[in-house]
Amino acid sequence: MASFKRLIPTLGLILFLMSCSSLRFASQPVMIAKAVEFKLLPPHVAQGEYVIVQNVQATFEGKTYELLVQIEQSSSHLVMVAFMPTGTRLAKIEYSEGVMTSEQLSVLPESFPAEQLLAGYQLSHWPINELEQQIEGAGVSFTEYTGSPRKRLLSQQGLDLIEIGFDRDNEGKDRVSYIHNQWGYHIISTTLSKKRL
Repeated sequence: MASFKRLIPTLGLILFLMSCSSLRFASQPVMIAKAVEFKLLPPHVAQGEYVIVQNVQATFEGKTYELLVQIEQSSSHLVMVAFMPTGTRLAKIEYSEGVMTSEQLSVLPESFPAEQLLAGYQLSHWPINELEQQIEGAGVSFTEYTGSPRKRLLSQQGLDLIEIGFDRDNEGKDRVSYIHNQWGYHIISTTLSKKRL
């Protein structure tokens, strides 16, 4: 499977692509770092049932890309739809009953690994005790620090691979910072709205 870092430059190329492709497959463990696997968790009611809209900034190799993401989560499914700021839809990813469906503008599926987006969202928001049981890798630990600001840290043999920080922006909106030190990207997600289904 191609490294997730290919996702970021792909966003720039999408602007020039017009056709749509789709992919449907049973969920398999996701490689969230070198030699570290994560098994996606099924949606469940304990997470709440919401429609969330986020502003997302993704930075890779000094370039920053901005998009809007709408997330619908319920007890039976999790749906993520990514848009350009102009409103053009880039991708739709649905996860339900262990099956993932991905629809996107025409790029090679391995260049836009949809399961990485879902993994990052779950690692940031699902209960830490559930996530720990789904991560496999030699010498890996996933720890939550409840100080201010709150953060989560995925480490392997003393090296910090993924840093997830939680705070609020100047307008008091919830913000999540997802830094992948191994693959060299940084994603900041700011919640614009959150409504119950």
